[in-house]
Amino acid sequence: GFEHNYLSNIKIKYDKTKYGMGPTGICIRTRKPFVAKDIEKTPDFEPWREAALKRGYHSSVAIPLKFKGKIIGALNIYSERKDAFDQQEIKFLKEVAGDIAVGISRLESEEKFLKSEKKFTDLVSQLPVTIFEIDLEGNITFANKQAIYDFGYKMEDFYKGLNVFNITEPKEHQKVKNCIKKLQKGKNINPLECIYIRKNGSSFPAIISLNSIRDKNKNIIGFREILVNISKEKKLLEKLSESEKKYQAIFKNTGTATIIIGEDKKISLVNSMFERLTGYKRSEIENKKEWTEFVAKEDIENIEKMMKHYKLRRISSNKVPISYNLRLINRNNEIKDINLTISMIPGTKKSVASFLDITNHLETSKKLVQSYDKLKKTLGATIEMVEAIIETRDFYTYGHQKRVAKIADAIAHEMELPEERIEALKLAASIHDLGKINTPAEILSKPDKLTDAEFSIIKRHPEIGFDIIKKLDYPLPIADIILQHHERINGSGYPRRLEDKDILIESKILAVADTIEALSLIHI
Repeated sequence: GFEHNYLSNIKIKYDKTKYGMGPTGICIRTRKPFVAKDIEKTPDFEPWREAALKRGYHSSVAIPLKFKGKIIGALNIYSERKDAFDQQEIKFLKEVAGDIAVGISRLESEEKFLKSEKKFTDLVSQLPVTIFEIDLEGNITFANKQAIYDFGYKMEDFYKGLNVFNITEPKEHQKVKNCIKKLQKGKNINPLECIYIRKNGSSFPAIISLNSIRDKNKNIIGFREILVNISKEKKLLEKLSESEKKYQAIFKNTGTATIIIGEDKKISLVNSMFERLTGYKRSEIENKKEWTEFVAKEDIENIEKMMKHYKLRRISSNKVPISYNLRLINRNNEIKDINLTISMIPGTKKSVASFLDITNHLETSKKLVQSYDKLKKTLGATIEMVEAIIETRDFYTYGHQKRVAKIADAIAHEMELPEERIEALKLAASIHDLGKINTPAEILSKPDKLTDAEFSIIKRHPEIGFDIIKKLDYPLPIADIILQHHERINGSGYPRRLEDKDILIESKILAVADTIEALSLIHI
């Protein structure tokens, strides 16, 4: 199949709407791979089926991206063949997903500052991993977006008869052929290094992993190649192999404050950035001061903990952390917030430590918290305004939402829900009838029994409220709670007839509170 703007034209969520109940949403919630053997017949693929089939996709697999036991995303791979992914391939893709997850995790701190999902998608697309699928003759049948950056070709070039041997250094051809022969014999191939050729004729080194692609009869019909460009790593190794003089020049001029610590805790070597950070000259520090002298006295407990780790690190570096937050005191007695990273230098009893000034970062984080609090206050004021508008249109429900919010709050506290979820519930309860703003006033205030047509108009208010609130950039699921507050655990509710396991606990509490308040209201 072909990409052709598929990703930019589809809608995927992780909630329990129809856009969140597909392969991606299921694999994230279950933490297991989800395979759509036949997209045309897979019920969970319905929202995206037409777009997928139009582009020649007939099967897919969604693999959760896990890092340190936490799900951070999903890897989706599509194929032009039905039932294209067997257990061996899924096992291989899970390993690939693990590698990608590690790469993504390095960008975790930056991701928090991304303002949209598009930026995150663009960030992931820059990961240095190219994926090819080739047929038995070596013709490329699939290439991911990263291949464009690694090789300089346009996407359509990969599908115009380009062979994997056209982009591989001639002296590497036999190596690749030998690997393919081993795969055809059912043998596993360890990652190997090859030299590849770009469209402009330049070359670059890469680590590749090869895996066979089999049909449903277990016959090999092609191969999948994962390619990691290691040009930067190669250059780094070359630099590290240079003379001690050049090594020290790199060390002393690196952009991070760095020191070398001896077994006796004394600093044996510093770079210019550490001089700038502390205000001391190199001649005043090297072989004269211990690194603990730069830690603020207020951090005495932190120093004691680090000193224990300092000794343990010389026994087994795997058993102690390598990163700490502390406060550094400079020559002018100024305090700076620092992230210290320390590790042993292999083959020696010395340690290398880098000091990253995070003072501005912490200040930025503080401002973000203040911004979030301001957002909460703004939303609260907006809720009060909307509530007032609704109640001026419907005397019968005067004060109804506030009373429901109090009842829901009491129930949630009794159930010992986390404070964040209680906050979301209270906000949602305060405007749960927001959608009635679109209901004619004569229906809201009608004293007689509503007709079926009038009741059908009333029943639209959860969805109308959802559509209004979902547009707010707010980190709590207020819109979903409002949407589901008329659902019932037996599936008889509205608007989506959800059942017990698919209804948010907050929506269940809101439904109970809504009923209690309605029963207690004196009808005039």
